[in-house]
Amino acid sequence: MTKSGLLCAIMGLIAGMWLAIGVNAGPVTVNVTSEQSPIKMISGGQFEFFSPPIRQRKNDENLLNSWKSVPMQMLRYPGGTWADHYIWKDPSAGYFVVGNSKSVITPTQFIEMCRKINAEPIFQVNTLSVNSTADRINPTDINAIRRGAQNAADWVRDANIVKKWNVKYWEIGNEVWIWLFPEEYARYVVEYSKAMKKVDPSIKIIACGLDAKVGPFDPHGFFDFSKTDSNWKPRKVVVNDPKTWTETLLREADGHFDYLAAHPYMSATKRDNPRSIYLQTTAGIFHNEKLKTQYDALNRFPQSKVRIAVTEWACNFGTSVPGSSGKIPPEKGYFYTLGNGINMGYYFGRFLEDSRNEISIVHSLCDTQTLYYWAKKELAKGAPLDHPSILSLRLWYKYLGTQRMKVQVGNMPKMRVGNEDIPALFVFASEDDMARYLVVINLDPDKPYAVKWNRAGKSVISSSIMSGKDISTNNFGDWDKEEKSVAIKDFSVTAQNGICDMEIPPISMVGIKFAK
Repeated sequence: MTKSGLLCAIMGLIAGMWLAIGVNAGPVTVNVTSEQSPIKMISGGQFEFFSPPIRQRKNDENLLNSWKSVPMQMLRYPGGTWADHYIWKDPSAGYFVVGNSKSVITPTQFIEMCRKINAEPIFQVNTLSVNSTADRINPTDINAIRRGAQNAADWVRDANIVKKWNVKYWEIGNEVWIWLFPEEYARYVVEYSKAMKKVDPSIKIIACGLDAKVGPFDPHGFFDFSKTDSNWKPRKVVVNDPKTWTETLLREADGHFDYLAAHPYMSATKRDNPRSIYLQTTAGIFHNEKLKTQYDALNRFPQSKVRIAVTEWACNFGTSVPGSSGKIPPEKGYFYTLGNGINMGYYFGRFLEDSRNEISIVHSLCDTQTLYYWAKKELAKGAPLDHPSILSLRLWYKYLGTQRMKVQVGNMPKMRVGNEDIPALFVFASEDDMARYLVVINLDPDKPYAVKWNRAGKSVISSSIMSGKDISTNNFGDWDKEEKSVAIKDFSVTAQNGICDMEIPPISMVGIKFAK
């Protein structure tokens, strides 16, 4: 081969490689069809209602308004693990890892907070104890389970009949698969539900779901009945899997609960650098394996009317939030970066894709850690920050209708993550009586993409973008600055004859509202 021929061959090979890695010949096209499905999902927050920042927020209208502006549509009480340590009749008989019974926000104060921000409350009932932390419920004793059920029913009576709070959603325990087996928990659900709905038939029961294999756990230290039950076998190894757990509930307790409560936290396994964390998390959200376990189980029981209530979720939760395994200062951690904000917005969009997801409760969306700094004046110089995760959900609700529209995307670009190519854009369309909405998330950290939305509507009402310099960008240096490094800003689009053209910058989230 001559030198010129070799050069031409090399140039051709390079050109082929360039096209193979995803450069588009034209814009990404978005078309919506007439096919629709209702959007029923309520989103909210899960917090430890004994922590100082939450008590501080209770007394500060401006802080409460930051929840309201997301909007925070639901709050969960007493908050995660503490549900099975909280004695509602006598909090002093319970257990608190931080604070004590005098520092915890009371149910009355909690309801007041919900009303101030127009949030629906979820109450969690105790499945571990009855009158004190020492008064444990033996899962092999049906009478013990019924005592626990009656205790929960008494709370329903106090809340809804005596105090007239009309708490609609009641969750039976929290992550009880740490110490119970599926058949046992199914009995709890049946007995608790019967007792609670006897008091108020209108309530909705949420049962603990499981979305991944867990264990081995050793609950023997806090869960031992050998002194009172001669047949008790020491419980030192508890392992549960989602298929067995969920199918057992749907087979043995169907009709006694309305929702399965999955906790599909999404995190990177290798934390070598922000880019690696971001790409791993993005790929995990794309595959969505945890929620698929719930969908698969419900598909195997088509007669069931059970829906999904994600009562805890977050992306990379364990890096820099209170109570987590990480000890990284928040201003240096990944949790509060633009990358994680995009991860959170993307994951929320995956929830919206399936109408069986009706509840979505984010853990620590209130940026609890920065409120610690703000309260102590150790780092903060201004008001508590709106972090990218908060901003992504705020943008979602600004551009979300009541009906999801089926989307057809042409010329979808791909991005390389590890050994696979995944879609570089996430696209979601919806509408209500007055407008059509489009949310586009550019997951690619390096490339912008041109997008053409066909038959969008008559005219643009508003368009916004959440973006920043790069994956690691956060707002910690901006306490006293009016302009934040990551913010929701107006976004320029071109619209003519019902067609909307835009260019979506790398690692950004765009929302558009069109008059129909």
